Amino acid sequence: MKIVHITPHLGTGIGNAYSGITKVIDGVACEHTIVLLEKPEKIFFVERIKKNGCTIFEHLTESEIVTLLKTADIVQINWWHHPLMAKFLYDFPDIPVRFVCWIHVSGCTYPYLRTDFLSQFEQVFFTTPYSYENNEVAEWVQEQGCGYNKTAVIYGLGDVSHFLEIKQEDHQDFRIGYLGTLDFNKLHPDFVKYCAAVSVLADDIKFVMIGDAANKNVLLQQAIQYGIADRFEFRGFCEDVGKELSQLDCVGYLLNPYHFGTTENVILETMAAGVPVILMNQNTEKYIVENNKNGFLIHNPHEYCTIINLLYRNPQERNRIAKNARIRIEKNYSVEDNIKKLYSFYEKTMRYSKQTKNFRNIFGNSPSDWFLHFVEHERAMFHENKLTELPEIFKGQSKSSIKQFATYFPEDKNLRTWLGQLKK
Repeated sequence: MKIVHITPHLGTGIGNAYSGITKVIDGVACEHTIVLLEKPEKIFFVERIKKNGCTIFEHLTESEIVTLLKTADIVQINWWHHPLMAKFLYDFPDIPVRFVCWIHVSGCTYPYLRTDFLSQFEQVFFTTPYSYENNEVAEWVQEQGCGYNKTAVIYGLGDVSHFLEIKQEDHQDFRIGYLGTLDFNKLHPDFVKYCAAVSVLADDIKFVMIGDAANKNVLLQQAIQYGIADRFEFRGFCEDVGKELSQLDCVGYLLNPYHFGTTENVILETMAAGVPVILMNQNTEKYIVENNKNGFLIHNPHEYCTIINLLYRNPQERNRIAKNARIRIEKNYSVEDNIKKLYSFYEKTMRYSKQTKNFRNIFGNSPSDWFLHFVEHERAMFHENKLTELPEIFKGQSKSSIKQFATYFPEDKNLRTWLGQLKK
């Protein structure tokens, strides 16, 4: 089979996913071609994916893309409501294809999954079971002729097997890590408050922040207000995640209740490395960890403090959780099993005949229409000019935010107006 994949870029999340599904394994033969809609900011995963034997194109002309689409057995769209993908689908050429969509957001918060959009695809791959909690999706998959045969959970899973071999390095203090973006559209808005709650347990508790330092100054200012700035260490973006995990006692991966994350490779890598992870009891997290067996799910700072105190004073408890976490990863998150499941659904897709697609009737005519189509609970705020009350995901620099759409489509009057209201 020849699969042509369309993706805006190959950043950390999507790059990790593709480094996993393009891995060469016995008994599976497939030709992967990846088309990038913009130049990648980081080439770490681009190079890794190329080593798997993939062809990666960027800056293709429209006619070159059409040629690739015509020769593909299956065209796979990678969707998380990126502005360039919205434009690509709006302008999709009038040629028949077998279409599958790999969804890299939960769809239960913004960007909210719409079934008129999903119905355009022969197969839909979610990256978390949590997506089935979207009420519209839940009703759609139960419809006659649709059911679960049209959908599957295919994790955006990198190969975490090498993390299973990591051994913890000795160190003097007690280190609570966080790995990933520091932007508040992902990080819990009260993250520093949670840190302050556990800082009183012992003077040697430290908070190690690993990831792009987008919000470093804001977090430091909050830490100063709580009197714990000296407990924080910001290490920036790191390619050797395993090395960082080997120096941590646990990971407090506390995410915004409105985050749209799915597979969460950070959680999987942490568990595989034998580092206890503490998560909010919400969203995709509750599907990954079994509370008090292979990790912890909490609701508030008091519970966070209780768990950290338990781990701080009981190394044997850390070992128990670490052992169970590694067992869960080996059993449920094998990249080989994930690939085989994906390819089995590719084979199902091949039973369909190629068809033309039209997204214009779904999205609307303008970039602001495309943007609003995947807004659900917050839509009234746009009509009532209450944009300052929107969740952080709408206010960020990227991640399908108003500013990101306005940056790509500056000619759109509505996007400019919304952005202006946010700036005020």
